[in-house]
Amino acid sequence: MKEKPNDINMLSIKPLRPASAASDTTARYIPTSLSWTRLLLCLASIFLTWLSLLYTKIGRTGAGELEMKTNGPYDSEYPSLGINITYIYNNKAAGPGAAFDPHSHGAYPTEYLPVESFKWDRIKFNLPGNWSANTDDNVIAQSQRIELEGGSMLSREFHVLYAGDWIDGESGNTFTFHFNDGSTQKVELSAKNWWTLHWLNQGVIKAPYHLEASGINHNVTQIYHWSTAIRSDSPLSSITLPKSTWPNHLHVFALSVVPCILQARSLMSVRRAVFTTQWEIIKGFKAYAVEVTVVNPLPSAVASDRDTWHQGLGIVGVVGSNIRTVRHGTLYRIIPSDEIRVKVWVVPTYKTPAFGIDGSFEVVLHDEDGALVETHGRTVFEYSGAFAASSSERTTPEWWEDAKFGIFIHWGIYSVPGWAPGELGWYGEWYNWWLHKWPQPWNGYWKHHLDTYGSGVVYDDFIANFTGSDFNASAWVNLFADAGAKYFVLTTKHHDGFALFDTKGTTHRSSYHLGPRRDFLRELFEAAKAETPQLKRGTYITMPEWFNPDAGRGGYGFGDFPGTLAHNAYNDTMLELYTGRLRNKDYLRDIQLAHMKMLAYDYETEIIWCDIGGPNLTKEFAQDWYPFAESQGRQVVMNNRCGDLPQFDTPELELFSSIQSTKWETSESIDPYSYGYNRATTNDQYKNATTILHRLIDIVSKNGNYLLNVGPSGTGLIIPPMISRLLEVGRWLEHSGSCIYGTKYFFLGAEYGTLRFTQTAETFCIISLSRPENRTLEVDTLVPVTNGDKISLLGGGAAGLDLPFRYQGKKLIIDAPEEAFKEVQHAWVFRVAYNVKHPS
Repeated sequence: MKEKPNDINMLSIKPLRPASAASDTTARYIPTSLSWTRLLLCLASIFLTWLSLLYTKIGRTGAGELEMKTNGPYDSEYPSLGINITYIYNNKAAGPGAAFDPHSHGAYPTEYLPVESFKWDRIKFNLPGNWSANTDDNVIAQSQRIELEGGSMLSREFHVLYAGDWIDGESGNTFTFHFNDGSTQKVELSAKNWWTLHWLNQGVIKAPYHLEASGINHNVTQIYHWSTAIRSDSPLSSITLPKSTWPNHLHVFALSVVPCILQARSLMSVRRAVFTTQWEIIKGFKAYAVEVTVVNPLPSAVASDRDTWHQGLGIVGVVGSNIRTVRHGTLYRIIPSDEIRVKVWVVPTYKTPAFGIDGSFEVVLHDEDGALVETHGRTVFEYSGAFAASSSERTTPEWWEDAKFGIFIHWGIYSVPGWAPGELGWYGEWYNWWLHKWPQPWNGYWKHHLDTYGSGVVYDDFIANFTGSDFNASAWVNLFADAGAKYFVLTTKHHDGFALFDTKGTTHRSSYHLGPRRDFLRELFEAAKAETPQLKRGTYITMPEWFNPDAGRGGYGFGDFPGTLAHNAYNDTMLELYTGRLRNKDYLRDIQLAHMKMLAYDYETEIIWCDIGGPNLTKEFAQDWYPFAESQGRQVVMNNRCGDLPQFDTPELELFSSIQSTKWETSESIDPYSYGYNRATTNDQYKNATTILHRLIDIVSKNGNYLLNVGPSGTGLIIPPMISRLLEVGRWLEHSGSCIYGTKYFFLGAEYGTLRFTQTAETFCIISLSRPENRTLEVDTLVPVTNGDKISLLGGGAAGLDLPFRYQGKKLIIDAPEEAFKEVQHAWVFRVAYNVKHPS
């Protein structure tokens, strides 16, 4: 039986059952396969390991210092039950005769697929015992209803291994859960595809290629994991799969559920512990965050009994080999079936080699008096490669997770014609591509260009009109700050290959060498550093260029990015010049990689926001960039469109109806149709502040960030309708931002009707997207609010403080006076401050 390593969030971390008694630290902590150097280091650390296990301290100093103590038996398993779906298999994904993808008759390579069982995130899945057998091995979801074997059960989590069979984009697929009381729950999965051409998703089973009828496709091909909370107020009896449709079918490989624990009083369990690459200087040491998820595994069916809630200070620490805790995590309340994520900051107990260290640790919980808190089972987690300075595989920085809201800027040559036909997906910044794609009168771009400029004007002629005469870097960055954004991303080079920075000797196709002869990126970043240092600075860069002949000459062209000179849209016998090009360049190394390095080192960007993917040297870039940034005290991030090493997903124009467990960021424009400036859009068509804020709130409640785009004109002017919307958003965030920035999602559900939920360690936020009727907010779903809490309507002034609330049965009712409601527009945020005791 083969089991794939559980490399959760880049580093290998998995539960480890000790070979002998719990006190046998030597057997438990020495890795089984090490180089002699690493073995000697590990042996040298055994004594420190023993001390760490006995004497690790957290949190307090002086009198009353808290010692992290452990007791009880170990348990490496987390309760999960695989659901049998073999009887509804209807597709073959791998092996002889497979046709997972009906478009290309593609198949997974069998040698990369685990057999019989697979464990991910401590969840057990059942898989085929032989992928090469001449039998089906997965289910194309077509509304099949699956009864739970052994009868219904109270369950808190649902997990699925899946993949879509299309190439680009994602598709919504809704699972329906049926309960004994006759009710149902619908949760939407945004399904990722087994491979993608333009960006790289984060799967849990990976193959470096897949098979097609025409040969081998060398794109990374994956199977994904998705999970959701499910109601536990009634036993789960059956599950109906989504009804997927052409061209993107949802394939299900395995299902599993996590049952609840039945007990009459509160209980906590460590769900997972993830070593991150987030770091912070604490007491002179460079400490790294271990993100710990603590759950209350009781069913919500017992939540009316407050004895089943964990309430009061909980102190979370880590005890382990080669590491010690320097700052503990805290939690204050966990209701039945809910989970809380806290960060524990640790440092190595000896000088870390470049390749990092290996070891294991246990998560322990204490109350405010230092007493060990009972947990359901004990788990030791094994880790490898922690603290590695050279690691190019990174989690998102803490600042990015907390920021939530950023500004995207699309500005370039395309801003001069500034036109799109007013249909979603037909972007103004793609003007040059669509102009050439279909040179026919029915093509709106082709006809508009002919009618407006004539057949004698080519796209590069617009360079002379790209003046930037109204560009004011100071005004831009201060507008972004006033809008409440925490970061911005400038499109430094779009697919037309025209850059807004000094490209030096790589190409002269830039604003520094042509047109205005200005380094707009330098001006913007310098203004941000001087005037809005709290704003993180980011750079968009395209990986391919449409018509750069060096790409085609090097064999790097593909699809809509052929890497050849454009044929004139009105005279096919003529080729258009690629103005500013310097000959004899290797596209990947001399242009793409060189430009990424310029942004990283010359301009010190903190976000590399790539687009399209394709052939790349991203891994080579990243292995130097991350250590360089860290040497300057900066933590940087890269999206999933660089072709390798994705840190966060980037769905475009997407809203989801459920929480997405991976980090993600949706981008969209204030303009409803285009990212680049579009003179065809009228003032009343731009998104208003209410729409923008509702989308921000919704995205944040589901674990995402919101990157809102502005498209300045060719002269560099951000037009008044965009400015007014941004300033109005900023005014709302000024009073209600505490329920946006730095928040986490509510595991039991991000939304309920027009309500959205976010939370911090000490607060819970109920955000109503519509004004509550009769000055009363009713919440008819389980939330962690109880007697002694303080509730405020943010932005409601003095009248919005300390609002009265009560329960009618299970329904929470909050009353607020009219004078508080009338002070607020767009969305009404009720912030619940827990009655907590802080660490002394």
